[in-house]
Amino acid sequence: MSNRAGQRGTVVRGEQDSLHYRLMLDDVESTLTAAEVAILDTNGNAIVARTGTGVTTSGAVATYTRTWSASSFEIEDGFRAVFYLTSGGVEYTRRLYFDVVIRAFHSQLSDSDITEVNPYIETLSGQTSLASFRREAWRQISDTLRQRLQDRNFRSVNPGNVFYPEQFFEAHRLLSMSRYYFATSFASAGSEDWDKYVALREQANALIDQQLSKIDVDLYPADGRLEPQERGRNYSGIGLVR
Repeated sequence: MSNRAGQRGTVVRGEQDSLHYRLMLDDVESTLTAAEVAILDTNGNAIVARTGTGVTTSGAVATYTRTWSASSFEIEDGFRAVFYLTSGGVEYTRRLYFDVVIRAFHSQLSDSDITEVNPYIETLSGQTSLASFRREAWRQISDTLRQRLQDRNFRSVNPGNVFYPEQFFEAHRLLSMSRYYFATSFASAGSEDWDKYVALREQANALIDQQLSKIDVDLYPADGRLEPQERGRNYSGIGLVR
């Protein structure tokens, strides 16, 4: 899944990637007329001085796109993008924390992967796909993995740096179906949809636990090797955040 406004940013080092920020004023999206950005390292030092280069706006969202070169960006969490956003003639300063990662943690699950095992699932009124359910399910999986992992300094680790997303394909499918039934349960009082939501969520979480019980994890991807101590690691000892 790509970066989205309102979520912690992730960019892949050595690739062209984007950060997004949505300006909300009094909880309402506010249309932008101009935007600039500055990029700070984890210590607050400027890597990119305030600039409008590479910044575009669409409605309330500002997007900053560039190639995140290895010469300027280390594999690290906690970089900051300082957005200078103009709306209604007033400039607002907003900060977005983001991570620079070795590889993106994207899922390849599609709508057809869901409907082929459950043909009773169909798009709901006002929707054209099941993307919102797939997106929410993948965010939950990504957050769970991030909470499980710590580096040498006991900081959380972006799952894209260590995990292969294909290992969580089936968990993603089950959790996407769970999110679907969570939504439909509100419009179908007395139906079995809530029970389906709970059952599918439990199955998905069990699969995540199963994957984490014995998994090859490249804890130090910068060395380019999968060491013996990085094989068959157990990350099931910490309770899942449900």
